[in-house]
Amino acid sequence: MASAHRPAPSEPDDRPLSPGDLVCGRCGAGNSPTRRFCRRCAASLVEAAVVRRPWWHRFLPRRDRHLRRTGERPPVRRLRAGAVLGGVWRGLRWALTILLVLGLLGYAVVPTVRGQVNSAARSAWSGARSVVAPRDVPVRPPTVVSAGERAEHPAAHANDLADTTYWSAPRVEPQPPLVFTFDRPVELRQLIVINGAGVDFRRLHRAERLHLVFSTGRTADLQLLDSPDRQTLKLDSGPGVTEVEVHVLSTYPPADPAADVAITELEFFARR
Repeated sequence: MASAHRPAPSEPDDRPLSPGDLVCGRCGAGNSPTRRFCRRCAASLVEAAVVRRPWWHRFLPRRDRHLRRTGERPPVRRLRAGAVLGGVWRGLRWALTILLVLGLLGYAVVPTVRGQVNSAARSAWSGARSVVAPRDVPVRPPTVVSAGERAEHPAAHANDLADTTYWSAPRVEPQPPLVFTFDRPVELRQLIVINGAGVDFRRLHRAERLHLVFSTGRTADLQLLDSPDRQTLKLDSGPGVTEVEVHVLSTYPPADPAADVAITELEFFARR
């Protein structure tokens, strides 16, 4: 009975072991997974140990599956745009995963990182909420002037959030405007007016019609009631207002026609 043909042993070499290689139990040489006999000593590889793939190789593309399954090298394929994009996407996915893990670790361990993330999240939420459900908030101009103000009742009293003080000026034609200057561009949406001079409401002239001129070029004409109560009026100044001129066009007359004109409060509200 003829014995099985064994290939002649080849010259020893320093071929490094690769994952999937068969390690000869006699001489320790590494062999391709497709061999049945050792390339160095021709011993049988039926019970040879297999070189295991390192754990981190699991995250790399497997290129030797075709070789293990068929014993042949896979055919050379030309790179296609889809394959290139797929490789780029896989790389980005792994990079994003690593960044996410590092970010979560930093958020959990480093208090300063956690504080910055929370602050950025609150700012983003506030910005999104202002777009979806905008609100009007009070804005106070740091500068309020009027050319015809009384020294004891300056223009600043028309925006000091107090109903016990007021702005007053001699009643002349034309009436010098009140000029409100903001420290940043705003979009004015509302105006609260407290007309007259508070406890001296009937003694002085009260504003009947106001004409507002915005620095954006828009204007507004407002009709006021002859009342000491708060009056809320709508505005549409457009974005980017830095200055507003308030002109008193007409007044409700007091008993004394020579009395001053007075306004207790002009409070502006802007779109947030």
